[in-house]
Amino acid sequence: MTHTGLLAGPISGLRYETPTHRGLTGERGEFRYEAGERIAFLVGATPIGNVSAGPRVNLAQIVARVDGDIAKLRDPGLTNVARFVFSLGRRAVRDHGTEIAPEVHDIIGNRRIDFRHDADFAGAGTGDKLQAFADDPVVVQLLRDLDEAGVFEDAGPRTLCTPANARNEVRRNAMGILRFRDVKIPLRNGEHVLADVFRPAEPGSYPVVISSGPYGKAFNHHSIATEADLEEHELMEDDYFSGNPGGQPFENHETVNTASWVPAGYAVVRTDMPGAGNNPGQLAPWGIAGAEALRDCIEWAGGQPWSNGNVGTWGMSYLAMSQHQAASLHPEHLKAMIAIGTDVDLYEEVAYNGGIFNEQFWSVWKAAGIDPAIVGEPDVADFIWTLQDSPFRDSDPDAVFGPRAKVFMSPDLTGVTVPLWAVVAATHSAHFHQVGGSNAYLATPTSNKKLDIWDDWFQKAYAAETVAAHQAFFDYWLKGIDNGIMDVPPVRLEIRSGNGAAVVRYENEWPVASTDYCRWYFDASTAETLERTGKAGFSGLQQTSRSSRRRSRTRRRSISFVPPRERLCASIPRRPAPTPVRPGSRS
Repeated sequence: MTHTGLLAGPISGLRYETPTHRGLTGERGEFRYEAGERIAFLVGATPIGNVSAGPRVNLAQIVARVDGDIAKLRDPGLTNVARFVFSLGRRAVRDHGTEIAPEVHDIIGNRRIDFRHDADFAGAGTGDKLQAFADDPVVVQLLRDLDEAGVFEDAGPRTLCTPANARNEVRRNAMGILRFRDVKIPLRNGEHVLADVFRPAEPGSYPVVISSGPYGKAFNHHSIATEADLEEHELMEDDYFSGNPGGQPFENHETVNTASWVPAGYAVVRTDMPGAGNNPGQLAPWGIAGAEALRDCIEWAGGQPWSNGNVGTWGMSYLAMSQHQAASLHPEHLKAMIAIGTDVDLYEEVAYNGGIFNEQFWSVWKAAGIDPAIVGEPDVADFIWTLQDSPFRDSDPDAVFGPRAKVFMSPDLTGVTVPLWAVVAATHSAHFHQVGGSNAYLATPTSNKKLDIWDDWFQKAYAAETVAAHQAFFDYWLKGIDNGIMDVPPVRLEIRSGNGAAVVRYENEWPVASTDYCRWYFDASTAETLERTGKAGFSGLQQTSRSSRRRSRTRRRSISFVPPRERLCASIPRRPAPTPVRPGSRS
């Protein structure tokens, strides 16, 4: 019985042979074989490798010492095979696979190509096999001949693709991941945003995990504007999957890892918000324009033929907070949310923690996080001036902190019934995401919600245990799999005991019903006098001796004296708040 297999990529137009069949792989990488046969692949008359024929094979399997092991993709022979095969495609961009023109094999003919994938022996001087292949006169002349024959659709001479570029493509092929870069998503306002879309190679309809933010959708972070940018990020990706010597925590800044989610049956859509990356428009942090764009992207993703109509949002920090803002606009296809290290009241929880302007963070964040991810001249709303000019929650709700504000919008979560998993980040140098995660849980009026309180939140989000739990949550809400995840008590606490150790405790409500609420007061019982210190007119408390204070503490379990606020503050001069000056204006 004749079977049909597929060469992942897909790679079409590659020559193949079995004992009973031969030809060129089809549009979807199809080849024919009989049970028990091995299949060989060739370019011209030169074999590049072979493997036991099956329903789906990939280039990582055709070099025996790699044998499909993605941890061995830096094998020089496999790398050279992949570089050459991918460089034969009509188009250099392989978003829709590698299509090799039939005449390529005729032009290659009987010229023998040395891919340097023979085994080495001890003491043999092997040198740099990758560079030797790139410099091989046969390879150089072949690419020149193919260019002159017009088999390539791209302008300019075709060059051999880089080792990192080739290995990353082989890795995605082996894992069953299709990547589509810079997909244009139309917005209701007539503009568009660009997205990178990752889908399972197996045809079907899948739930979608989507995110949107300002940090760039390229691998690790930032954006791709030039060929040099592309190679830089290809190298980052190759390193990440080859031992991760750089210690990168994720594939892309605070979004899901495609290597974990796409093979599990999810499509992943990473979008840049308006004004970020190569997108048109002004970048207005946490503003209504970004919320509306994410809403439109959710609806777009839910309507694609490869989508099952169910979209979930997953993200950390900015990419967590943006979820609530989009959810407040009630997109139809949004079916579940996982927000890690999040905030919903952007006045109290982010900009003016405890009423004090979070001054140190914003200029550093803009310079290091936002501006570098923008291609071309940055157009960023002057949010720092707006924050300084708006010291109160209701200073100008249309501009800031309102439910549809231009920047730092605090969404109206009334009627948001989307299932939510919120995570409190117990540590953040800028004092974000602690109260906010709790408030997101409390303020979202859905009966289907969970709350975690984590310490090492940035690393924990990508741990295997976390990924399994989050996939179970999305499996329940986006795939309809009744896996018992919602039977687990909704509140999970990590009670720290020191040095990273903790005990995990589950509760059925938040705040915890058994909480003993204690009132705490300033203790002025040990103060003898309240007088000026002579330093700039500030007041100081002259306290009693340490032994007296110790006796005082042992005698009393509660504190009896609450000094009136006016008594402590009356003699302390207040520095007038500075008047914000917009850059470029005269003070």
